[in-house]
Amino acid sequence: MLYLSVLLFCPAVWAQHIDFCGVELTGPVRNITEKMRKAGFKLKEKRTDDYFYIFEGKYCGQNTYLNVNYTPKSKTVYQVRVTPRHINEEAFVDSLIAKYGSEYESTGEGYCWSNEQGGIFYIKKNNYDPFVVIIDAEGMELRKKEGK
Repeated sequence: MLYLSVLLFCPAVWAQHIDFCGVELTGPVRNITEKMRKAGFKLKEKRTDDYFYIFEGKYCGQNTYLNVNYTPKSKTVYQVRVTPRHINEEAFVDSLIAKYGSEYESTGEGYCWSNEQGGIFYIKKNNYDPFVVIIDAEGMELRKKEGK
């Protein structure tokens, strides 16, 4: 995956849960689904063979797609990929700096913020909309144990 190299070169402290749009990323995907709906995101597709749901809503004022990934056995959420459509890259990065602070690492493919709660990774690939990957520490550990 594109963002794998960013994850490998960005030091992060994987300790606690993080949140997105006021939704804590912990527990079963069915609980997150209801919370995302309350946050204004509509469930567009369930990709149960690939262990993720796709939501659509607004983030930073732009139409946005969310991929909510979960583990195969316990169905615990471990990652959210946020892809705003046609967003101004500078404004997007500025909004992330405002939210997560000015202490970030710059890599060849983007930026990363890490804290006690997990990691946030901004990735830009040529000719594609930029996206953000938000990772939950405990969920990622569970994913490793459960496989896939």
